[in-house]
Amino acid sequence: MWRWISVSWAWLQTHNESIVSLASAVQAIAIVAAVYQISLTKTQIEDARHSLEASVELQLQHDGRDILGSLTPDLYNYIYDNQPLRPEPEREAQKKIAQLLNFYSSVSRESGIGALGAEYWDAARKEFCFFIQHDHVRPMWESAVARGAYVPAFVEIGSLCLRKAAPSP
Repeated sequence: MWRWISVSWAWLQTHNESIVSLASAVQAIAIVAAVYQISLTKTQIEDARHSLEASVELQLQHDGRDILGSLTPDLYNYIYDNQPLRPEPEREAQKKIAQLLNFYSSVSRESGIGALGAEYWDAARKEFCFFIQHDHVRPMWESAVARGAYVPAFVEIGSLCLRKAAPSP
């Protein structure tokens, strides 16, 4: 047995450069494989993120169309054109305004967690700003904010919209 150890030790001493070169080559191959796997994983994560964004945007568009589609012409004119309504339809209009405010709050939340693309969020934010500036919407917005109905980030977006819309002195 000692003879075998002695022969093995001698062989290792004479071939140590070859062994180090082989180990370096194996290590380099392992590093290249790891970098490739990381690159592949990054691509898969980006693809998944884009799919999630597209799915969320599609669902939000569907929800928004449903809410807007449920508005009668009178309610639409009340909300967007500041037309008066009788008391009964006015309560219905207030419910629809509340639904739309909650919808925009959801869109803002989705954007905040990174589930929406920047382009979609920019368009939705502009629509929201346009929406809360209407005469029948702004008081409901201010009331909901006073009650603490929305998260601070969404309230800040609304506040910025209303400050931009305020006339300059």
